[in-house]
Amino acid sequence: MNKMSDIQKRVEEAMDSILNIGQATPQPFFYARLMARIQRRESNNWEKISILVSRPAFAFITVSMVLMLNIYVAFNETSSSPNTPEMSEIATADDLGTNTFYDIENVQP
Repeated sequence: MNKMSDIQKRVEEAMDSILNIGQATPQPFFYARLMARIQRRESNNWEKISILVSRPAFAFITVSMVLMLNIYVAFNETSSSPNTPEMSEIATADDLGTNTFYDIENVQP
């Protein structure tokens, strides 16, 4: 029971301390110093790049170039070049179709 009254007393002390709080006032010429610092600040290279990339014109040009590159590759790519043998020809030439290593019938003592 004593703990509850102690906690209640501390809560009331904290609430009473709030009553005497006044409005905070900045130091003299705070606004002028703040504005001078903002104007003096130089932008770095990353900020310049982010400003350029965030423009809609840059995004439109980038998407257009990617689409044109995709269309170019799609129309100019051939299914296979004439000098390249087919996979079935390679498999039969190298006898890759049969695997005798794991064949149970060809076990040698």
